Amino acid sequence: MESKSSNWAGKPLQAPPQDWGLSVIFRDLNGDGAPDLYVCNDFFHSPDRIWINQGHRNFKAIEPTALRHISMSSMAVDVADVNRDGFDDIFVADMISRSHAARARQRPNRLKGLVTVPVTDPNYRPEVAQNTLFLNRGDGTYTEIAQLSGLDATEWSWGAIFLDVMPMCSGKIRECAIAHSKPS
Repeated sequence: MESKSSNWAGKPLQAPPQDWGLSVIFRDLNGDGAPDLYVCNDFFHSPDRIWINQGHRNFKAIEPTALRHISMSSMAVDVADVNRDGFDDIFVADMISRSHAARARQRPNRLKGLVTVPVTDPNYRPEVAQNTLFLNRGDGTYTEIAQLSGLDATEWSWGAIFLDVMPMCSGKIRECAIAHSKPS
């Protein structure tokens, strides 16, 4: 069975994306009952791909304005209703240190002069060197709150999972466990 994918404007893809996929999750992101797809990609030239299920084995890229920026070195993704408002939220783990000195040595500084970003294109979705926590607004768009939640930098993170450690005691917020290592 062949599936068909299209870009956010509905134009069929000419070829499959050639990305650095490291993690993927199928989850109904828009509440229509069909599983959508979030693909984490590493490296600047392979942005994360979010595909909304159109039914009948057809997927369409999410609108560029639905998420205004994404993680640059995405390693892992998990989805949960973090604030229990009935809408699934998305967490993406990146590889960025909490230490300012360590961050100064990490990859984004190496991109200077190598990448031209189309900052005047309203459909451009910047990649940022940090974890991202996308809070679902319930209208097909998300606001990014990782820094406000204290989850923006968790060292060299490799995996993430939402869970209720103590469901009777944790209140309205779910826990996020992140597997990481600290580079030497």
